[in-house]
Amino acid sequence: MNQKYIEKLLCSRVIMIFIFMHFLLYFCYLGNLGFLENIIRFTAYSLSSFIILYYMLKHKLSKFSICLLLFIVFQFFSTIISEYGSVKIFLSTYFVIIGLCFYYELCVKAEPKKTIGILGMILYILSVVNFVTIILFPNGLYATERYTSNWFFQYDNTHIFMFLPAILINILYDELYRKKISFRTIILLVVIGYCVYYCNSASSVFIYTIFIIYIFFRKTLNYIKLLNINTYIKVGIILFFLIVVFRIQNIFYFLIVEVLHKNMNYTGRTDVWDTVMRYISNNPIIGYGIESTEVFSAKMGHIYYTHAHNTILNVLYKGGVLSLMPFLLIINFAKEKLNLYKETKYVKLISFVMLCYFIMMVFEARETKAGYYLVLVIAFNIDCLIKNRKEMLNYEKESNL
Repeated sequence: MNQKYIEKLLCSRVIMIFIFMHFLLYFCYLGNLGFLENIIRFTAYSLSSFIILYYMLKHKLSKFSICLLLFIVFQFFSTIISEYGSVKIFLSTYFVIIGLCFYYELCVKAEPKKTIGILGMILYILSVVNFVTIILFPNGLYATERYTSNWFFQYDNTHIFMFLPAILINILYDELYRKKISFRTIILLVVIGYCVYYCNSASSVFIYTIFIIYIFFRKTLNYIKLLNINTYIKVGIILFFLIVVFRIQNIFYFLIVEVLHKNMNYTGRTDVWDTVMRYISNNPIIGYGIESTEVFSAKMGHIYYTHAHNTILNVLYKGGVLSLMPFLLIINFAKEKLNLYKETKYVKLISFVMLCYFIMMVFEARETKAGYYLVLVIAFNIDCLIKNRKEMLNYEKESNL
């Protein structure tokens, strides 16, 4: 069986639906499905094994793929040499993400229209399922030792990491191939809006609000040259240093505490940041690997502290500088691709979604969320979407939109 036939099969509609559905279901709550849950997870692992092996043997790896592998390999190295590292948790965290990214990149290069169409449909279906679980189980679909507000997309403040790529991919498909926003996308926006505001996660509400504002006013906002991926990366860096390192929020004590009646430590986040930074200073190069939540919570001194509540700190804690460098390079390479078409409305939309992620990652550790990588793959392969549309080959004309 030759490579051309295999790739035609892998990129066929039925196979795409099957593989993408299994990969994305892996990151959802399947506890009520019993034996079927085990089948879905086993299939996801098997598919990931095949795709990783096939992609590495038969394809020249892109800069994105190389950096993703380096990031995960360095985390694996830190895990196996760490006293409390867990290879099992490492595999359950990252193995399917690699398979998803490699398969996504393979498909979007070969069949861009079909790929984002199918992926958008699946994300729409899963988002509606999550909405239904919130309607049917308003107090939570299930409870864990630490959290009660869990539904199909798991804990409430993680939902936004699936919602953003769902909206992004559906809008891109509408504008690239339908030339108008579909009724399905409008339903998706309403469904996601209900979920976000019902769950009432402060970070998710804030991000969804500014995203909706951007969607409604983006024709005007897109004329502002400063609103691009380069600016957004700088915003993410500045927020990290001002809030996490220098604690500029202390200047606004009166507003935060006396007026808004909020605490100054962001629900314990500053305590976690301080503790994590002490650990990082003791092992800055390779970190401590992937640990169980019990081990991490014990180190932090509280059962509810399961990660560093900041993505950069979490990457440094787990894999040190060795892991942080390829993690940042992934963003840099995505930025380089986006800059090739930075004046187009499609790139401006993708860039704003990345800004949303940058803001959220100041307060949460989300480098393990599949939705984050879905956006990065789109960003890195934006040329496949644009160059495969004849009416968009005229870059100068598109730049004036």
